[in-house]
Amino acid sequence: QAKQADQWSLKAEGQYQRNNYKSLKAYNGNEGFFHANASYTFSPALTARLSAGYDRSYDRVREVKDIFSNSQYRAGAGATISPSPFFDLDADYRFFAQRREQDAVKYTEYDEHTFALRPSYKITPNTKAYFEASVSKVDTKGSWYTDSTNYGAVFGLAWQYRDTATVYGEAGVVSMHFDNNSNAGSLLDYQDKSKTLPKIRVGGTLAINTD
Repeated sequence: QAKQADQWSLKAEGQYQRNNYKSLKAYNGNEGFFHANASYTFSPALTARLSAGYDRSYDRVREVKDIFSNSQYRAGAGATISPSPFFDLDADYRFFAQRREQDAVKYTEYDEHTFALRPSYKITPNTKAYFEASVSKVDTKGSWYTDSTNYGAVFGLAWQYRDTATVYGEAGVVSMHFDNNSNAGSLLDYQDKSKTLPKIRVGGTLAINTD
């Protein structure tokens, strides 16, 4: 992790794991991840950010002989525009891809592209209200699942205590619209249909600095 105050920051983390089994050699393989995030502040009114990630793991399903590797790729780019001390606008693009090596599970491969806009307003110095609108396109690589276009709308409220703790709550909806490009026929009852689901999330972060 590296940082220059008020200008740029870079954070990277990774893990590598080698599995070697004496009796169940089918489990042998490499697992791990690498994640990186970077940001650069051009001015108090403009900050840009980039992210990338790779995760590799194994599924243990059905029988010992059925062990399938799962690789996931992530990338993102975005910017925050702050025309005033009270108002921010975040614009982000996120990419996600899942790939499988074994033919038996390649029908679960897909790409997802997401675009999001999030204006926010500071109600008080420690409290921020925001609204996020997003659209994502899911592109399935096999012939079993259908492609889809998803729209999201979320209202949120976040409260921050100094640099130590942040608590937030969100409520909204996600509307999913499915294509009819699957070969599964009537086995997938959501083809060429739409579905809307509620989205509620509550969470927070806690940082302890011993300096």
